[in-house]
Amino acid sequence: MIYQVVNILDEEITVLYPSENKGWHIDISGIATNEQLYALITNALQTADKSIGGPLIPVRGVKILQGDGPQRIPDLFYILSLTMANWTILQKTTRFPLANQGASHWLWHDGVPAEVSKFNGKRIIVIDKSKIPKKMDVLRVFPKIKAHATIKKTMTGDEVKSLITEITASPASLRDEAIQSRAWVYNKAE
Repeated sequence: MIYQVVNILDEEITVLYPSENKGWHIDISGIATNEQLYALITNALQTADKSIGGPLIPVRGVKILQGDGPQRIPDLFYILSLTMANWTILQKTTRFPLANQGASHWLWHDGVPAEVSKFNGKRIIVIDKSKIPKKMDVLRVFPKIKAHATIKKTMTGDEVKSLITEITASPASLRDEAIQSRAWVYNKAE
């Protein structure tokens, strides 16, 4: 639990959706786990852009994840319809690899938001539709911490293409360094 507290982020992150040529700058705060990060980002995107698709997270569930109400309600679930990975997943292509080919890039549900790697000083998440939607518990780890994911700006198609081009053209050493920094997050907590 200490691991989750020290890795809570309060900052702006960039979310890229390459297959749809979309992107957003999202302000996150008080989010303790990647599971909570997935849910609150998905909710913000689905609320702002109906084309994101997938089943909506129940309003009651969103409130719990944001810090209102109990930490958990038995039998309250949501379907996770997006997959999230670090920017390092974008190499020579903007297509997501199969799950068994991209493991070092994924943002795993049981991880923490500090595992979102930085590119040129900004944390960047890459999303795509989940190949296998997953049923998730609505759960907030810390009862007193308020959490949110709020879209600050929707990127233009040209801004998305430009950033993706910059990422895919970056040297492999930069990608390797970002992957290594994620290992540091794990080791720091031990």
